[in-house]
Amino acid sequence: MRIPSIVAMFWLLCLSAPLTFAQWEWEVLDLGFEEIQSQPQALSESISAGEQVFTSYCFACHGADGTGMPGTPNLVDEETLWGNELASMAYVIKYGIRSGHEKTRFSQMPAYGLEQNPQGYNEQMLSDLTYYVDHLRGEEVPAEVVSRAEGIALDVCTECHGYDFAGQTEWYGAPSLLDDVSLYGHDYKTVYEVIANGREGQSPVWEGILSDDQIRDVTLYIEALSN
Repeated sequence: MRIPSIVAMFWLLCLSAPLTFAQWEWEVLDLGFEEIQSQPQALSESISAGEQVFTSYCFACHGADGTGMPGTPNLVDEETLWGNELASMAYVIKYGIRSGHEKTRFSQMPAYGLEQNPQGYNEQMLSDLTYYVDHLRGEEVPAEVVSRAEGIALDVCTECHGYDFAGQTEWYGAPSLLDDVSLYGHDYKTVYEVIANGREGQSPVWEGILSDDQIRDVTLYIEALSN
């Protein structure tokens, strides 16, 4: 009697698998980018309109030139957690990041300090992990520190940042730990605080405030800034 039961469970899992994975399938936000880009005059008008939107809604956090500030990303470089295709950029603008919207992009840097997480780490290990991040970026770090931290780094940090620590942006929005790109900086105090206390910055929802045409226009303007 157990065999039919196991087979039934197997097929139930197979049938439910598409629904399970569907939550990771982000909407492709096609706002007519290709059509606008194929028409030079329309593209120029769209970028001009996008500049007005950017000035009204975006520059306060991202700066007039889009290069950002501590805690706010640079919009004009090639580094991004969620993709720099036009549709991906528009998606973030429309639905936000950790915004509370049902379609929001979501990622989380957990807190690993004992005050915030009873299953976290003591100050010595938090310090070792901080120096381990320096080690990943090519800084000279005492071998004993690397040895103490490496097991936890491989077991815990790779889950989001990838087995090679180069980041996993498609699913997790987790940055690379190997480069010099950072929202908050790479000094010891800042990295320690991020590991101990976590980070959960937010990009707001603009759906309902900006029309799809305005979202399209400001997306094209941001791309023009980066070029």
